Amino acid sequence: MFFDIFKCRFKSLLREKSGFFWTLAFPLILSTLFFLAFSNLNKIDKFEKIKIAVADIQKAGDGFNAALRNSGLFEVSQMDLEQAKKLLSEGDINGYIKCKSANDFELFVQKSDFEESIIKMFLDSYRSSYSSAEKIIASNPASAKDVINLLSEEKTYINEMPSGNGNSTVIYFYSLIAMVCMLSSTYGCSEVIKIQADQSTCAARINVSPSHKLKVFMASISAAFIFEFFVTLIVTAYIKFVLRIDFGTSMAFILLLCAAGCFAGISLGAMIGALVKKPEQVKIGALVSVTMFFSFLSGLMYENMKYIIQKNAPALAFINPVSLVCDGFYSLYYYDTFDRYFLNVSILAAMGILFSAVTYFVLRRQKYASI
Repeated sequence: MFFDIFKCRFKSLLREKSGFFWTLAFPLILSTLFFLAFSNLNKIDKFEKIKIAVADIQKAGDGFNAALRNSGLFEVSQMDLEQAKKLLSEGDINGYIKCKSANDFELFVQKSDFEESIIKMFLDSYRSSYSSAEKIIASNPASAKDVINLLSEEKTYINEMPSGNGNSTVIYFYSLIAMVCMLSSTYGCSEVIKIQADQSTCAARINVSPSHKLKVFMASISAAFIFEFFVTLIVTAYIKFVLRIDFGTSMAFILLLCAAGCFAGISLGAMIGALVKKPEQVKIGALVSVTMFFSFLSGLMYENMKYIIQKNAPALAFINPVSLVCDGFYSLYYYDTFDRYFLNVSILAAMGILFSAVTYFVLRRQKYASI
């Protein structure tokens, strides 16, 4: 009996066009729009070394050459003055430096953009450090060795991230998948409504049938969970393999996180359907509104909202299932350990168990005077 109900309910879900649109077609369209909107932003975040040419670098000495090399900011080419002028006019370099002495340089650029400003700031900083060192040594010759050692220390201004590619826009895709998981709450709510005799004639027939209504509910909710889980996997696979958004290393962890998210979403919808004594349209509308609000708090509409919540109301992040799913993907992407990932999965599983327990105790106590 259980599997017959499961099979019939699963086939019914496959025929619901509106459900397919909101849980599958809409997320696919939205993820594609995200990709088209944010694909060029990823290139801006990647720093490329600034191309400069240096003429007469021997006049500046080894200290200046070492400072350029150790900064990590520049791609330096040494050449004569005429060749540097030609490359600048052709746009092959951002600027060139003409060295006159150890602390006297002349910078030539064609425009005043970000890269050119960095070159000027570097030269100003070098001049200031060199002049300070000269004054210190002149007033205290014994400190010459210490000053030279201090100035000779390598300073790196560019740090490489230990993992991930530093793509800040992934939060939108992670929140989108988390939203899909939470939209499964509408299926959970619908399955509860289908066994509440005061909600529809179909539910009334189920209540007077020989089949136990909780058995019918468990078969139906299982079909809804499997259906929504596969829908979530399709959306995730599209984002990962077609749009090539990075999720981390292991696909098994992604599957587990999606399953936990769908379980929490289905259970939440079932609990709301059991507790709220309102018509179906009101219950579904409330669930969709709550899901979108949770998605907003997790960063779907505004990326920095996730960090605002974590800074000002961290407890809210731990009771927001959308944020937990999103943070689970984040932990796979950014962290080398799985501690935070398993914490998120555990909280989602605990939420699902709690919501399911509440649903069970509410449904088993529901009685109808007449049907």
